[in-house]
Amino acid sequence: MSILPNGVTSGLDTVSATVTALLGGKSITSANASFNLLIPGVYSSGVLLQNFGVGDMFTSDPQTLTEGRVGVDGNSVGDYVFQRSKMSLHFQANSTSLPVFYNWKAIQDAGPSVIAATAKVICPSLALDVNLTDGYLTSLPILPPHRKLAEEVVVELSWGPGWQTTSLTLGQRLAGHLIGIAAGAIANL
Repeated sequence: MSILPNGVTSGLDTVSATVTALLGGKSITSANASFNLLIPGVYSSGVLLQNFGVGDMFTSDPQTLTEGRVGVDGNSVGDYVFQRSKMSLHFQANSTSLPVFYNWKAIQDAGPSVIAATAKVICPSLALDVNLTDGYLTSLPILPPHRKLAEEVVVELSWGPGWQTTSLTLGQRLAGHLIGIAAGAIANL
């Protein structure tokens, strides 16, 4: 069984196609994105989340950054406001990452106290490296929706306003893309 994408005849062609795609900026795939979650006392070394949903990996609501008001006399005022950002993570019903969240909840229930997580999200095709801090588990279903087939599970987290986004270098983008190719090849074995 060939593990190379259609039309690719060698590993060199794969590297060449990858470099061309990254230099041309035409790849917007989410398949090579990674989400590493660190939960102190639960997954203190971090855990790489996997087995995302069929259509979605994760989505985030926009964060309100400022608020402005206009008085009845027409004078306008505004300022920065601190808001948490809501993020939804989508997983297949049988995802190996779901126990991460149920374990997180169980430790908090035993406390009872809230455990704040951090995360590093890397999206090589978009040249993004995002550090998230002060994350809380805000919503977790009791079990996956059961229909004809067990449906996707959505876990909701909220993050503090201090997130940081940086751009990846070409070398980092290439490495992330090649890791995605390797992961796909291993999955096809």
